[in-house]
Amino acid sequence: MKTSSHKTFRGPGGISIARGAPRGWTGPRFLQLAPGTWFRHVDPWVYQQRFEDEVLGRLDPQEVWDKLHLLVPGVEPVLLCWEKPPLRPPPQPGEVVPARHQNWCHRRIVADWFQDELHVTVLELGQPECPRTRLKGMPEQIGLFEDDD
Repeated sequence: MKTSSHKTFRGPGGISIARGAPRGWTGPRFLQLAPGTWFRHVDPWVYQQRFEDEVLGRLDPQEVWDKLHLLVPGVEPVLLCWEKPPLRPPPQPGEVVPARHQNWCHRRIVADWFQDELHVTVLELGQPECPRTRLKGMPEQIGLFEDDD
């Protein structure tokens, strides 16, 4: 399994895990991995906590892995959402990242979840190594994103 962006991926195996798919999308969608309606209105720590609790916490990772593979028989599944690569890691504790330099997404949280729960590697297409997206530590230890515009 891999991850990629609706904006760059072309090929077989794409599965949209975004709240909305591109106009004309005919591939499979797996909305159980889409974020809630809150996804644009919370900081990264809250986003991750809500996504893990409200989305991933209600799912069995092996069952999801198996269902995703069944959606695209004979090809490798590629989980798609909207953020365009290259993806960046979350900020270090105390680091402030301007909004225009943010580029992380829930598809990498899902990839990290599979890695943590199933001990498999899910890479971003075109990136031989991927930054971990799941933030670690307490909220006050994570530098929340701020826009310097």
